[in-house]
Amino acid sequence: MKLIYIGFLALGFAGCASSSRLATEDSRGNRNASDPARVQVFAGKDIGAKYQILGGVMAVADGQSGEKALAELRREASLLGANAVVDLRVEIERGFWDAAVKATGLAVVKEAP
Repeated sequence: MKLIYIGFLALGFAGCASSSRLATEDSRGNRNASDPARVQVFAGKDIGAKYQILGGVMAVADGQSGEKALAELRREASLLGANAVVDLRVEIERGFWDAAVKATGLAVVKEAP
């Protein structure tokens, strides 16, 4: 019984995250996945370089982990082959027991300056 209690307690403290992506019809064919660590995140759409939109990305993490939401957003963008996320939007939603951080943006391929 004690082991079951410890298991549920561990699940309660483990950070949860979910994410998704949606490729747009105007993106040019299939791209290879990129390295999530190299995906840059920009708050606005004007980033000082031209870019091609590949699709939308979204990530939700528990309220104690905004960094986890950004890491998931980068991972989803990288799976579309993006090297950047533009137009970042962050929402903090409060529930009965906990809060959640929701991050959305556009996965893009940024051209070199």
